[in-house]
Amino acid sequence: MRLRSQQPGFSYVELLISMAVILVLAAVVMGPSEAAIRRKKLAACAETMRRLHLSLVLYANEHDGAFPTIERAEKSGDALNLLVPAYTADKSLLGCEGGHFAYAMGIKKGERSVLVADRLERVDSGSRNTLSFPERGNHDGQNGNVLFADGHVEQLGASATRNIRAPSHAVLLNP
Repeated sequence: MRLRSQQPGFSYVELLISMAVILVLAAVVMGPSEAAIRRKKLAACAETMRRLHLSLVLYANEHDGAFPTIERAEKSGDALNLLVPAYTADKSLLGCEGGHFAYAMGIKKGERSVLVADRLERVDSGSRNTLSFPERGNHDGQNGNVLFADGHVEQLGASATRNIRAPSHAVLLNP
């Protein structure tokens, strides 16, 4: 009697190994997810704000603790451009992702007030000093960075409280 030979093919272990290799290759080819790319951009903008704060502090040290102010400024770039070239040669510090940051003009060094942020807008909520990220224009409208006059940066996400305090005397300049 002749034994029937097994037909050539994949064993169960070989099949699992092949699937694992295909999954690893697919992950490498696809690259990082959109969420990971957004988080990376948000972190890069926060780091830019920290570096901008150093230039702002240098300016304030020479101007009695006051951050840059221009009468009748209409955009944040009007006031922030006072930093170039004396306090920074890097104009990329004045904004993120191709635009300037929002700037709360009229704040003094050491206050725990919003100084610079991704685009902000005043909110009519009975309080004239409440700011909020708009639905569009900040890292897909889901997140935003805020630099306070004392130098710390907070990243606010969609689940965070989005209303931010600023003194009523501050003039909010958007890009």
